[in-house]
Amino acid sequence: MGYLNSEKPPEKWSSAWFKMFVERIKLAVNDLDINNFPTGINGALINDKSLSFESIGNAYYLSKLRQLDGLELQYVFFANTIPFSVSSLALINVGGYVLFDDVLFTNDNIKLYFEATFSSADNTSTATLELHGVGGKLAELTTNTVNIDWKRSEAFTPPTGTQTLLVKAKTSDEDKPASLLSARLILKIN
Repeated sequence: MGYLNSEKPPEKWSSAWFKMFVERIKLAVNDLDINNFPTGINGALINDKSLSFESIGNAYYLSKLRQLDGLELQYVFFANTIPFSVSSLALINVGGYVLFDDVLFTNDNIKLYFEATFSSADNTSTATLELHGVGGKLAELTTNTVNIDWKRSEAFTPPTGTQTLLVKAKTSDEDKPASLLSARLILKIN
């Protein structure tokens, strides 16, 4: 619970005093403010419903919060309600990008994965999605199923430096286009 100043009760009770007192209690309990917690807070107060990535600031702080073990953050390249088709035999950029900085994402307790939902036209063709950085391919996913398939790559080595990550796609048969629904970069705290 937050800090609540104790004070002498008024000589005469009023509804205004009770309202003010309830507001102070609400402020002390609900607001994570340094003034309401002069002795600090216990890390056990942090749970999956009270902490967002934006409130942490940057990912490099996560190495200090070991209580977040297993947490996954996602960076969306694209997410569609209706799949779009790719009929190219060569890899083409399919839109969306993530700005990557190795200072934020290369702590020893952070793993990176490439994840996508996509399909091929039939089981005789193969849909391929690749995650690319400045130095080339970082991760690859393939499928030859007709139904939209969810795939996640093995953990991959983060690229070095600051760069833009892109998703590229192709099909193995230009008469049988691949269908793409979504692609994400997953950051997992271990």
